[in-house]
Amino acid sequence: DLGVSTIGLSPFDVHLSEWDGARVSKEWRRIDLLIEVPTEKLVVAIELKIDASEHGNQLIKYANTVQKNWPAPDWRHVFLYLTKNADEASDSRWMNLSLEDVVSAFERQANRQVGSAEAQEMVKSYLKMLRRHHLSNTDLEDLASQLWA
Repeated sequence: DLGVSTIGLSPFDVHLSEWDGARVSKEWRRIDLLIEVPTEKLVVAIELKIDASEHGNQLIKYANTVQKNWPAPDWRHVFLYLTKNADEASDSRWMNLSLEDVVSAFERQANRQVGSAEAQEMVKSYLKMLRRHHLSNTDLEDLASQLWA
């Protein structure tokens, strides 16, 4: 569940939510990914840092912008700071997530084999690419160590 329960939503709550009217925006006011779910009065902001780090109090600015445009208590806000190693966000409103956790969660879902074969293959290929380019592979690292030894 990627820690969703820590922000007042259980996996069951998410499962029962109405997501049909969700709007997904890329780079909305410089926020990497923004998901607005009007029927649930929920906004999810995701800031992704792969080979970079936060700069200029951007997480504080982004959270304030979201809260200004979708004010509480009418709206719930989820702020996810996604990095390779679950780096600590500079603003406590943001939940730290590692790319490994996200990829593993998607792999668990992909292994359930729901949906068309083409969609399953596309998701699995994308997850393999993420692992190959952005996550460590301990099996390959062990093999390389053995070869060098």
